[in-house]
Amino acid sequence: MSDDTSPFYGQAEQARDRGDYKAALSLYRKSAEDGDYYGAIRIAQMYFRGDGLTKDTREAARWMSKAAEIGGASAMYEVASYYGQGIQDVPQDFNEAQKWMHKAAELGDNHAMWRLAELYEHGLGLKQNQEQAIYWYRKAAAGLPGAGTAMAKKALARIMGVQENDTESPKAPAAKACFIATAACGSPAHPDVKILRDYRDRVLVPHALGGAVIEVYQWVSPPIAAAIRSRPWARKLVRGTIVGPLARWARSRTRLINDQDIR
Repeated sequence: MSDDTSPFYGQAEQARDRGDYKAALSLYRKSAEDGDYYGAIRIAQMYFRGDGLTKDTREAARWMSKAAEIGGASAMYEVASYYGQGIQDVPQDFNEAQKWMHKAAELGDNHAMWRLAELYEHGLGLKQNQEQAIYWYRKAAAGLPGAGTAMAKKALARIMGVQENDTESPKAPAAKACFIATAACGSPAHPDVKILRDYRDRVLVPHALGGAVIEVYQWVSPPIAAAIRSRPWARKLVRGTIVGPLARWARSRTRLINDQDIR
């Protein structure tokens, strides 16, 4: 939390802690009017969860966008994620996703740098551009902690190999991970695949243990994915019993972490 937050924000936090959501909402609004994007983020979270008011994802996205417009890099990343994943009343829009991801990356958000590099690499919402992907992967590698640096370096090695040989390395898919989820859901753009990938990048990648888990997954998952990809019954089974429940859990954990990050 920065030292220049509005005094209304602290009062709002106190009201929220004692369960007075009406007072908290009013004070968060005043905080946002003072130019404090944390206040706008809190309002977005209240609407998203339905804390003391009617749950409204569209209104949550509006307030998160307001926080982003005030200048919060973390809010920009969240807005980009909303549009990238498509959440209930907020339609998927890769153009909006890349716009806000770009702004967050330029303000120094390392996770935004990583995701922006992915957008450029795969041409989601913008023209595929390997040079820009390399640029942002390098920026991410310089700022991400622990295993995140190693993952960014792997991505760089993969792209540099593609450029030099003009063909994709046979090992390239392993660096992208999420094989089983993609095979089960039929597309890397499926919402469950995206939330699992987001959880990997934001929660597992920054930690050494998470990096080790990813390494093991990348080693064992390709043959499993290949086995279920051509079997509709296997895809349905894995999607219903493994991928779906894991995605719901990852989504709830990511929201909890987002909430803790701005305390």
